[in-house]
Amino acid sequence: DAYPDDERAPDALFLSGESKLALARFAEARETWASLLARFPTHRRWAEAQGRIREALHARGAHALGKGELDEAERAWSEFLTEYPEDTRNPADLYALAEAREAAGSAGAALERFRALASRFPTDPSGRRAVLAAARILADAKDDVEGAIELDRRLVAEQGDTAAAKAARAALAAFERKELRVRTDRVAT
Repeated sequence: DAYPDDERAPDALFLSGESKLALARFAEARETWASLLARFPTHRRWAEAQGRIREALHARGAHALGKGELDEAERAWSEFLTEYPEDTRNPADLYALAEAREAAGSAGAALERFRALASRFPTDPSGRRAVLAAARILADAKDDVEGAIELDRRLVAEQGDTAAAKAARAALAAFERKELRVRTDRVAT
């Protein structure tokens, strides 16, 4: 900004954004690249700066998740999902966030996020795994085996030959074995 007319200013702005990203100063990095976009729309690194703005927002979520700051990760990735709904990383990011919520002992919050993920991305592998995770939480943490069985059956019916459907079949078979054991234990002699 000190030399706005200098021919090196666009490259300096780009590299300044890179430095800020490396220091986990995500908002500042995005602002720096946005400044490059606004001030130098014909510069050779214009498209690259657009991509770096995207990456800085994604990195903010990943960084927060890595530090265990789940609320900040959720804010960043929600913003990322809104700005870049077509990004192929969204389902996996949302799955990782739901998994982290569960690991932190928030089964209800994890269940809510797994269900939202499965609803938004039903054919994505992470969306299918989210159904399995939701069924597991229902059975284990919420004591709702019927709800878990319903989710597993729906996954099998809708997803056919996928790995997730195979896992759902295995879960259904395990529920059936448990039911047989319970019934066997209660047989009068």
